[in-house]
Amino acid sequence: MGRTPTLTMLINSVLMLFSLLIVEVAYYNSNLFALLDQALPPNVKAWMLLLTLPFTLGFVNGLHLLKYMRQQMGSASKPTRGTA
Repeated sequence: MGRTPTLTMLINSVLMLFSLLIVEVAYYNSNLFALLDQALPPNVKAWMLLLTLPFTLGFVNGLHLLKYMRQQMGSASKPTRGTA
């Protein structure tokens, strides 16, 4: 039994907000992610790399929303049994 689309969107939204908080911490407190900054090239910062996670979660959330809306529109156009 799969999750409902609204639960999946809720989980993605919470994860997206949490990852945005981590990105903000990495941006303003770069000393916490100094080890990661040293491993990256000089023109790439840790917060830039971590910023891909909320963007990806937002994109996935949008895809789930579109899929849910498409299912709702498809079910609305089909006549139900027992109606004239």
